[in-house]
Amino acid sequence: MYTVKRLTAADTEYIAQAEEFLHAWMGDRMHPRPEMKVYFEHAVCEGRPPQTFMAFDEQGVPCGMFQFLISEAWSRPDLSPWLSCVYVKEDMRGKGVCRAMMETVEGYAKEIGIKEMYLFTPHVGLYEKWGWEYFDDLKRFFGDKEMSIRLMKRKFD
Repeated sequence: MYTVKRLTAADTEYIAQAEEFLHAWMGDRMHPRPEMKVYFEHAVCEGRPPQTFMAFDEQGVPCGMFQFLISEAWSRPDLSPWLSCVYVKEDMRGKGVCRAMMETVEGYAKEIGIKEMYLFTPHVGLYEKWGWEYFDDLKRFFGDKEMSIRLMKRKFD
């Protein structure tokens, strides 16, 4: 059984862990470490995005994370809010951590009145299991490289 907690500014240890998870996943290619640290310190708002959530295993060890963000895709400012930075530690994948996180996404979105949410991902099949629907391709640019990635949305009743 996994638990998922929304982090607050007082959760400094777990905010640092979220930074470590994101760095393990993306390295420095998106944001340098000092920028990541400052970012996560300000991604723990109360009652509205940006918010950071941490998943914990039965022993209370962090094993995954995700975020609710206001804006994620610079090329699509018309879409908000976003599910972002969904990450499960490699050795914990396929063990139900993502299920616990997606159940929390749905419950918390409904709790704070989010009717529709967006994400982009190459893992369409994974998110389709949780009610997300593909609806467009999103163009992303990394320096002079263009990448097209799947854009998905989820409605919460």
